[in-house]
Amino acid sequence: MLGLPGTFIRAALLGPVLIAPPYQRPQPLAVIPLAEHPRPDFQRQEWQNLNGTWQFQFDPGDVGGTRGWPQSGLPKARAIVVPFPWGSPLSGVPDSGDIGWYARTIEVPAAWSRGGRRVFCVVGAADWRTTAWLDGHPLGTHDGGYIPFEFELTTYIKPGRKQLLVLRIDDAPRPFKLEGKQGYGNARGIWQTPYLEARGGIPLKLLHFSPDVDRKRVVVTARLLERAPRDMTLTLRVKNVELPVVTRRVPRGTDQLTFAVPIPSVHLGHHAARDRLPLRRPQRCADLSAAHARPGVPSGGVLYVSERFVHPRRDPACQTDRSERAARARQGRVAA
Repeated sequence: MLGLPGTFIRAALLGPVLIAPPYQRPQPLAVIPLAEHPRPDFQRQEWQNLNGTWQFQFDPGDVGGTRGWPQSGLPKARAIVVPFPWGSPLSGVPDSGDIGWYARTIEVPAAWSRGGRRVFCVVGAADWRTTAWLDGHPLGTHDGGYIPFEFELTTYIKPGRKQLLVLRIDDAPRPFKLEGKQGYGNARGIWQTPYLEARGGIPLKLLHFSPDVDRKRVVVTARLLERAPRDMTLTLRVKNVELPVVTRRVPRGTDQLTFAVPIPSVHLGHHAARDRLPLRRPQRCADLSAAHARPGVPSGGVLYVSERFVHPRRDPACQTDRSERAARARQGRVAA
């Protein structure tokens, strides 16, 4: 899995969301909670954070679909603070049901629809079955509570106009559903950042970096959301060190490409935690969108401490520590 250097837990951002009495009705927020991009390892330039106050309503009789809530909104809505799950004090909503509906208006900038670009709604995680609508149009359903998922909005967006986004989340008990220890109480509904983003016509779905210190290279795997409809070109540029631009052909009909990028060991040692790699496909501008990614920690047991290259098997301090541990172990066996 790709590492996330440079990311921190930022409790200070919660500010006005901190609620003293449990489940007090949320007040209008001065700042968006957890406003940073939830995927610093794969961030696009054009995106909107959807954290903050949403409308919310429980549906104990499971009647919202037949009564037209996806089209008309929630008739008896209360406020909930996203991305905190219902049942948590920070959400402002107690755990009072298995099915919850979320609603809010969104406005997609007009610039996002130009040049054949596509618009997606990404949900970092929601527990458990999530169904989505935009202005009453069904977008899809996702089952699962632990990983990000997305719905494409492109067909139904009205750029520059307010639209109604509705999510129905069913967290009823199921014998096959994965459950955690939940010692802190249930985590139900949306519990990771939802956001909108604009992508190219044939967008990247995944970037994975596998640093190889011994061979002075990084192996890059790029996966497209769909198979390439024609021959395309992928370009990789490293922004903060002097390295050659790398281009690779993406043949028609393929959706994945793996290639190696030579990187001198000095860069692997001193810059691995800071390199930002913008990738784009520069062929046919209508399909373009750039993605910024950061490589993780290289393989082979290599550590970075204050940006100093340290190899545990060669560092004198590590050798001394290992010798001392071995001596203590021998002494323990003799004493026994």
